Amino acid sequence: MSNKNNNSKWIVFGAGNLIFDIVDAIESNGQSLKAIVVNQKISDDIKNNFKDKIVPIENFRYEGENAIFGFISAEKSILLKNLKKKGVEFSNLIHRRAYVASGSAMGVGNYFGPGCVVGPKTKIGNHNFLNRSSSLGHDVLIGNMNHIGPGAIMCGRSVLGNGCSIGAGAVVNDGI
Repeated sequence: MSNKNNNSKWIVFGAGNLIFDIVDAIESNGQSLKAIVVNQKISDDIKNNFKDKIVPIENFRYEGENAIFGFISAEKSILLKNLKKKGVEFSNLIHRRAYVASGSAMGVGNYFGPGCVVGPKTKIGNHNFLNRSSSLGHDVLIGNMNHIGPGAIMCGRSVLGNGCSIGAGAVVNDGI
């Protein structure tokens, strides 16, 4: 369920502070990071940890790998449009210790961290980041390009629009 193609390699676009979580999820599934594609300056910490995996976007060639964004900003639309022109297809990355109910539905490019729980009949759009131990109850509806912080809870029938961020430990009872 973590990737729509059977490729075990991942390409991550961008390298925000959550790159370590993303790489952990890739490795937890027995898969591997092929490259981190960047179009702007990255921190020395990320450079030092992934120096052999960093590829400037102008040198990037897509070869059918699984793809996901490595940053949570909702400002992905221009980059997303350019990547689609290159034929990049995004996959969902679900940490092996996350639970996604079989009756849920999701788009593409979503990240589900360890301990994340997604209840039945929940609908999730594209390019969302559900951090560790976040919980979505039944019938939750989530739009596109959102970030749900660690330990946040969205109770049943909650609605979240597009480009929103829910802080760590927050509880959402109704729509935002």
